[in-house]
Amino acid sequence: MTTETARQGRTKKRSVGADLVIPIMAAGYALYYIYTVLDYPTEAQINGLFLGIVLCLLVVVLLARVAAQWFRGEVDFGMQRLLAPLSMIPSRLVFLGLTIAYIVVIPWFGFTLTTFLFVLGSLLALGVRSKKLLVLMPLLSAAGGYIFFIAMLNTRFPKGPVEHFLAGMF
Repeated sequence: MTTETARQGRTKKRSVGADLVIPIMAAGYALYYIYTVLDYPTEAQINGLFLGIVLCLLVVVLLARVAAQWFRGEVDFGMQRLLAPLSMIPSRLVFLGLTIAYIVVIPWFGFTLTTFLFVLGSLLALGVRSKKLLVLMPLLSAAGGYIFFIAMLNTRFPKGPVEHFLAGMF
């Protein structure tokens, strides 16, 4: 028994801190989403509450499982995997900046143009240099988003020059 305990103490714990970042952010987003739909029609409130509650419950289950593993000494909350490999940190910072810029400029540029620029910038940050891909991917993403969210679902995304130009067509 003593040998078994000593061997378990020497085994390396699995770091799960980085794995928790996205679920915790998703739960925070779900709570924000629920807060923002409180003034919307009842159907939107029910959908928002249902999806938000399901997502938060899933995160709670995950956190409970990780807490149980932590109490058993199987895991720690290290964040090493979030930063590795170090060579990708500049690309990740650029992507973070693009995400922040997306949120800041979308009220002025509108959903479609901002999405086009975001996808283009992301591809450039990832090192894509194919001109065909740099044109097609952002164009298809923005056009698909416009057709699905604005033309078909009539969502209230911010309108910009593209939405105003295409408003007469759809």
